[in-house]
Amino acid sequence: MVKQNLLIQEGGITPVGVAIYVEKMLIGQLEDLPACLINHVNQSDQCRSKISFLLEHELDKQRIYNIREAIKTEVSTIRKKTAKCNAQLPLLSPLNNEVFVEHIQFEFERPLAQQAILYIIDSNENKILKTVLKTDSTTYHYCPHNLQSGLYHYVIGTQDTSLKGSFFYCQKDQNVVLTNNKLSYSAC
Repeated sequence: MVKQNLLIQEGGITPVGVAIYVEKMLIGQLEDLPACLINHVNQSDQCRSKISFLLEHELDKQRIYNIREAIKTEVSTIRKKTAKCNAQLPLLSPLNNEVFVEHIQFEFERPLAQQAILYIIDSNENKILKTVLKTDSTTYHYCPHNLQSGLYHYVIGTQDTSLKGSFFYCQKDQNVVLTNNKLSYSAC
């Protein structure tokens, strides 16, 4: 076990103490921590705040990881970009399997040389959005209203070429978890 002076010093929990406390919380082993540390955290609002901040950050990282893993396992065929498309439509974002929360951002490496049409399609092949991307634009920002969390596909087409890919959209007020290899959503 880690020495007590690495966990608490001068009346406050150390960064190492915060990290160990959060790690034990995540794996459900708080009882392995020294009683003095648990008692200190129970009595200190400031130290609980530090722990809460790191815990929230770690849980967010785990949610994003779970979403990406769920996409890999649940979707058998992810649409891929072709080399020809990359040369004419230099898309930076979204990358395949990218996760967006609340809004969706399309970004190009350089301004579009010609007008393009963007389609967003849900997993049932329903068109969610059709919009024109103007010449010389480098970004398109989409804030969907009432769009459900899930996997979406996009197609960007010009007269000469098209580009296809996938991304995952999640509403801000939903937690996304993987249970029994299925995506499930629950309101916060």
